Amino acid sequence: MYGETSKLYALFVIGGLLVVSACQHQAQPEEGTAVPAVSFYFTPEDGTTNESGAALTMHYFSLLRGVREVSPGLEEPLHAAVFLKTWPEREPVEIGFETNRSSQIVVSKVIPRSPLQDRWYLLVAGSEMPSNVIYSPLRLPDGSAGVRFRPGSHPRVREFTVCTDHEGYVRLGATFSEPVTVDTPDSEILTLKTDDVLQSCVTTSVTSLGLEVRCGRVSVESKAIVEAKAGGFGATGERLEAGSWQIDPEVLTRSNCLFVTPPI
Repeated sequence: MYGETSKLYALFVIGGLLVVSACQHQAQPEEGTAVPAVSFYFTPEDGTTNESGAALTMHYFSLLRGVREVSPGLEEPLHAAVFLKTWPEREPVEIGFETNRSSQIVVSKVIPRSPLQDRWYLLVAGSEMPSNVIYSPLRLPDGSAGVRFRPGSHPRVREFTVCTDHEGYVRLGATFSEPVTVDTPDSEILTLKTDDVLQSCVTTSVTSLGLEVRCGRVSVESKAIVEAKAGGFGATGERLEAGSWQIDPEVLTRSNCLFVTPPI
């Protein structure tokens, strides 16, 4: 159980053009809805663990040229559309808000009314969100505009990428859900099997938040499986969760990247 001093935050940001990362895309409004005036995304990213002492935030950006402040009148409908729920049950968790204004940024703290348990939660925007406010990043598999997080330390692969370079070699990347201390040869943590044969891979980058490896070429007929081993531990000694995921081999024969979010 985590103390009442643990708080979640929502950050409303206005100004300039919206810039998103390569793995995000700007959502498009549905036909017949109002022209979008504000776009938002949540941090930390979906699947983060060990969040008991960190801030969960929601960032708002103006999409209207020349507009540099969030109208105070937007705060109430925005707050009314944000929910904290258990995952996957989606049982509501009562929350309150504290809002502070500073220049072009409005920071709203989302405060659970009771201590959070060591389990998965979902911070999500509901259908009550004003029609001129859109969600920028990729949505969850069920279409929800939100992020899932866990207060306790339970390190796992939050996301992994499968890419092919211009020479046809496969590059794998894994992002951990929290900082991990690696205690296994890093070349053994993230591996690629094709037709049940372990590929020879070389580590190209490793940090506490993830690693990248470069493997051999793969044919379109191959059965490809990415595996992660429990080769490290998190803040409390919890081992990195092992996993295995089958990949469409056609993806490995094109010069692009596939972003995969393991199920929670």
